[in-house]
Amino acid sequence: MVTRYATTWRWAAAVLATAVLAAAAFGADGASGLASGQAGERASAAASLAVAADCPDADIALLVRGLGDSSVVRPSGAGYRTVAAGAAYRPGDTTVGTLCAEALANLADRAAGPLLAALDDPTCADAHGKIVNLLGQTCPERARPAVLRYIRRQVTTRQPWDPQLSVAWLGAEAVPVLVQALGTDVLELQVVAASDLGCLGDPRAYGPLLSVVQRLAPLAEKQPSDHAARRRIVVFRSAVVSLAQVGGPSSFQHIAGYQSQLASCWDAPTREALILALGCTGDRRAAGRLRPLLAGGDPYARRAACDALGRLGSQADEAVDPLIDLLDATDEDLSRAAGDALRAITGTDLGDDAASWRQWRAVAVSSVPSYPAVER
Repeated sequence: MVTRYATTWRWAAAVLATAVLAAAAFGADGASGLASGQAGERASAAASLAVAADCPDADIALLVRGLGDSSVVRPSGAGYRTVAAGAAYRPGDTTVGTLCAEALANLADRAAGPLLAALDDPTCADAHGKIVNLLGQTCPERARPAVLRYIRRQVTTRQPWDPQLSVAWLGAEAVPVLVQALGTDVLELQVVAASDLGCLGDPRAYGPLLSVVQRLAPLAEKQPSDHAARRRIVVFRSAVVSLAQVGGPSSFQHIAGYQSQLASCWDAPTREALILALGCTGDRRAAGRLRPLLAGGDPYARRAACDALGRLGSQADEAVDPLIDLLDATDEDLSRAAGDALRAITGTDLGDDAASWRQWRAVAVSSVPSYPAVER
């Protein structure tokens, strides 16, 4: 027994020593690693800098450049020395750019200057989406004027931006330029603008969003033969959910009408978006439309209905019984979605065990209108 523990401790000490030496090596020579021609070497350097005590200015500049590096790396890949990665270690595949972003996020204000400079550098265009997101995380007040200039420039020149970019952190100041982006015919601009307008919830966006939904609804009724037109339906999906988020209960009639009209839409994600939008209205009437969908034959629509009911919270109490029944579903994703909805609606957490929920429900029905407090 003693021998086995001694061996284990020697092995652990060896691994720790290797990690410390590797981290020191990358810390001392991070720039050369980031400039390597091998993706694994660049990934290891970025991962090490994410947990390093210090990061030289030269490395910060290379990390910013590396944000646009989409090279996929694997923990077992050549050169990706994960023992030095520490908290940044990822057990699955990742990209060099993602690891660079994690390192820069940890640098906070020190990275602000290089990030702001890169936002005006056209050679860093592939990284602009990540740069904007990082600026929002690390120094939003300092970055606000520069980011507003950037998105105005992109909209004016009709240049798409990274679909993962979000400028909702800019707040109300971003609404006019996002509305302008929504009105272009550049798909990538429209999708991001619609999504961010929904997050902001500013009433000024309601009219423009409704206009987009009305204009693009025919694309969902009949599958277009043109590929470009079919792609445009992603704008409709984003806009219809955002319309519900911005309009709240006042948007219910529009959303309910489209959900009924497009219940057989050729595009499954659009059907799901319309279901989700019902929940985003926050209108109690949505529960009555969502409840029958729980018993439908489309598993994706059933999961979307669970999500939507959860968003309605206590206003969806009429769906508690069918949701409890779904906990017995063989589809684990559906069962999990039903459990999440039940927790959101009732404020009670009994896990995903149907028997416990049925017992709870029996007590709840006998003591209406208040839900019982249940100890697990």
